[in-house]
Amino acid sequence: SQLKVTKDDQVVSEWLKDYEVNQQIVFDKVLLVATKDYTSLGRPFVESAKVYATVEEQTLSKKVIVFKKKRRKDYKKSRGHRQRITILRIDKIVHDIPEELLHRAIPLIP
Repeated sequence: SQLKVTKDDQVVSEWLKDYEVNQQIVFDKVLLVATKDYTSLGRPFVESAKVYATVEEQTLSKKVIVFKKKRRKDYKKSRGHRQRITILRIDKIVHDIPEELLHRAIPLIP
């Protein structure tokens, strides 16, 4: 999934079973990196851009109630479901853009 993140953000994602609490994860498929000076779009991904995150918690989401009913048939069924989730903390975003590309950039505001 695509998420907009900044440093120290807390992100809830699907359950990542291969990672343990306090383990660091590196995401290298970054679609866009922006600063005050420039914005870098990937085609399809931004080269040399990485997002470092730490697993804070492996837990269950809030309970979702599934209720089924057929009227006038005396049929009612209620079930609860809790999805496994992983909570991540964004540690840092690393992006090294070559100096030659910065000079080739086109300013959006003249």
